[in-house]
Amino acid sequence: MSAPILLTGFRPFAGHAANPSELVVRMLSGRSIGGRRIRSAILPVVYVGIEREIDQLLERIKPVAAIGLGLDYGTDVV
Repeated sequence: MSAPILLTGFRPFAGHAANPSELVVRMLSGRSIGGRRIRSAILPVVYVGIEREIDQLLERIKPVAAIGLGLDYGTDVV
């Protein structure tokens, strides 16, 4: 089986009811694009420890590519 694509998004923060990046990631999780399965992860909105969490995901999943989505603090779009 070919290496997957890792897609990450974030949980809601700063009073937002939802985070569009999380919604997109959940929607695409498990699908295939260009013959590559999408593996997904929803990350906490924190600075401390996030690099280690991402490194662990990369080591465990060994993706061919990693795409990180996020929400700009001042907007409701990805």
